[in-house]
Amino acid sequence: MSKLDLIDMVVSIEQEVQDLVNLAQKASDDKIAAAYESAREQVESALKEARNVKKEAQNYEVHNSEDDNLQNSPWKLELDKLVENNKAETIEKIISRSLDYERS
Repeated sequence: MSKLDLIDMVVSIEQEVQDLVNLAQKASDDKIAAAYESAREQVESALKEARNVKKEAQNYEVHNSEDDNLQNSPWKLELDKLVENNKAETIEKIISRSLDYERS
């Protein structure tokens, strides 16, 4: 094997390594983009649900504004619990996905 053959081989190997580095970077970028998109969709979904719940609660309060016991009604208490659970679940999901992403 001549010196030129060795140089060609080294250049070829360097190019293959660079191609692999580029491929790994693209895969990493795609993974980051997918994780971001997933988290964004979850947040949008949670916000949409929270807006719907808020709208329902406002409608309920408008129709029942004369009810002095509204704050203590089972419906209001259940609604408050649902909203809090949804917030907690959404936050837990986002944190979990972030941790999964960091581990990978």
